[in-house]
Amino acid sequence: LFTKWFPYDWAPDIAGGYGGPNYLYYGHLGFILPAIFLKFNFSVVFAIKLFILISILIAATGSYLLYKDIGGVVTGLICSASYLWAPYYSTLCYVRGAYPEFLAVSLYPWLFFLCRKYIGIKNTLYLVLSAGVFSIIYFIHTLSLVIISIAIILYFIVQLKFTTAYFLLLLKYFIVFMLLSLFFIVSCAQFHLVDIKNQFESADLFKQAAIPIYALLNTSGATGDILSHIFPGRIHLLFLFIITLITIASGYWNRYLVINLIFAFLFLFISTSFGARIIIIIFPFLKFIQFPFRFLSLFNIFLLMALAYFISNVIRLDNKKFYCLIPLAICAFYYPRIPAQTQTVFYDTINSLRHSLLTLDHENKYMPLGSKLPKSERDCLFRFDKTAKILEIKESVNDYIIKIECSESVVCDFNQYWFPNWQVDIDGNEGSLWQGGDLGICQFKIPEGHHTVRVYFADSPSMSLAKIISGISWCCLFVYLIWLFFIRNLLKYV
Repeated sequence: LFTKWFPYDWAPDIAGGYGGPNYLYYGHLGFILPAIFLKFNFSVVFAIKLFILISILIAATGSYLLYKDIGGVVTGLICSASYLWAPYYSTLCYVRGAYPEFLAVSLYPWLFFLCRKYIGIKNTLYLVLSAGVFSIIYFIHTLSLVIISIAIILYFIVQLKFTTAYFLLLLKYFIVFMLLSLFFIVSCAQFHLVDIKNQFESADLFKQAAIPIYALLNTSGATGDILSHIFPGRIHLLFLFIITLITIASGYWNRYLVINLIFAFLFLFISTSFGARIIIIIFPFLKFIQFPFRFLSLFNIFLLMALAYFISNVIRLDNKKFYCLIPLAICAFYYPRIPAQTQTVFYDTINSLRHSLLTLDHENKYMPLGSKLPKSERDCLFRFDKTAKILEIKESVNDYIIKIECSESVVCDFNQYWFPNWQVDIDGNEGSLWQGGDLGICQFKIPEGHHTVRVYFADSPSMSLAKIISGISWCCLFVYLIWLFFIRNLLKYV
C-alpha cells in the first residue's frame, strides 16, 4: 500500500501469487488506515482494534449530529447509542470481520447529516462535503454505491418531494460525486473482464444470505452463524413496533415520521428471503449487492430517523397519552418472548487464514476470464526453457525489468493472471502478450539475443483521463475548503 499512490490496481500476491484485479473492483481506501498503524510498528491485532475504535467514534459523532439536528441533544444521544448497538452494525467487525464495510457504514450517518444540511441550507459547502463523503464511502466499500444511492434518492424525496428544486439539487449532487469518483466508476465498469456472472446468479445465494421470513419477529430465530447475529435485536424491533402503534393510536401523522417509518419497514422486508426474491424480480441489478441483509444498514438509519421525529413530536402530546398505554402494554407482553441473541467467539488457525489470503476462494468474483485457481503457490515469477538465462531482474510493484540472454527465440511464462492492462516492452518496443497455460497466465515471446524486457501493469487511456479529472476535482475541493476555513478568515484580520 505504501509503494505507490492511491488508487491501486493489481494485487500481485493473492491467488497463490498469481495475482488478481481486486483493487480495480473492490474499494480499498479503508485498508490504508490500519496499514499506517502497522508502519508505526503496532501489531496486526492492535492495528485492527484501533481501526475499529476509530470507526465507532466516526459512527457515534455522525449519528449524534444527524439525530440531534432532528430532535435535540437527548434525541441525538438516544439514537446515536441505538445506532452503535444495532446488531448488523456490530456484526460487521465482530462476526463477519468485514472491516472496510464497517468503516463505510460508520460514515453513513455523516452522509445523511451533510445531505440534510445541503437540502436545508442549499450551501455549496455541504454539497461538496456530502459528495466527498459519498465518494469516500464508495472508495472504501464498492457495493455501498448501490445501497447508498437508493437511500440518498429516497431521502431527497422525503425532504423535498417531487419538485423542480428536488431534481436540481439531486443533479448537482450526483455531478459533483461523479467528478470526484470518475476513475473508480470507469474501473468498475469493466466487469466484463472478470468472471463475476456465475457467482451473483446462483439460485441459492439469496436464500442463504437473507433472513428467513418466519424469523421476522425473531420468535423462532434465524439459523446460521452470521444470520443469527445480524438479525435486528429486540431493542430495534421494539422501537419499530412502539413508534408504529403509538403513531396510529395517537393519530399524529407527521409526514417525516411516517415516511421514514415506511422506509424502515421496506428495508427490513427486503432483508428477508421473501422480500429479497420479490425485489430482485423487480430490480434485477440489486443482485450485485450479493447479501440482502446489507439493507439492514438502511433499516437502522431510517428507523432511528423515525425515532428522532417520534421523540421530538409524538411524546409531547398531552391530550392523547392515554392511547399510548395500549401499544406499550402490547410491547411489554411481547418483549419476554423475543429470544435473546447470544455471542459466539470464533477461533481460526494461522494456516486457514493464510490459505484464505493466498487464494481467491472468498473473492473469486474478481477472477479474470479464462483463469483457474492454482493447486499450489507459484514457485517463480518468470519461467523460460533452458535456452534462456536471466542476467538481472529488477522488481517494483506490478513493474518488472529483466535482462535476458536467449540462444534462440523462446516463449516466457509470466506467472500473473492475464489481464488486458498487462503490457510488455522488449528493448523499448511494445511486444505482444497473450493468455496461455493451464491457469490462464500471461505469456509473451522473446527473440534470440540479449534483451531488456519490461513487463508492467498500465492504465487504459480512459482510466488515465478519469484519474486526471478526479484528481483535479479533489484538488479543487481541498482548495475550496482551505479558502473557506483558513485563508478567508485570515484575510479578515489583514
